[in-house]
Amino acid sequence: AQGLALLGNYEHDFPEARLLPEVLFLQLETLARAGRSSEARAAAQRLVDGFPRSPHASRARKLLNP
Repeated sequence: AQGLALLGNYEHDFPEARLLPEVLFLQLETLARAGRSSEARAAAQRLVDGFPRSPHASRARKLLNP
């Protein structure tokens, strides 16, 4: 729970958000493992929409299209 809170604060704490694709990937993985599938899918969609060429986008697409 604390890890998710830290990840959730990333954009606020680091406005340049250079690591946002990685943060979104960690969020979706953590949320999926916690059984919070709708939130995981939202993070996955945000990753795919915002960073379609990220190496993490393929994993996010798998979550969105099982």
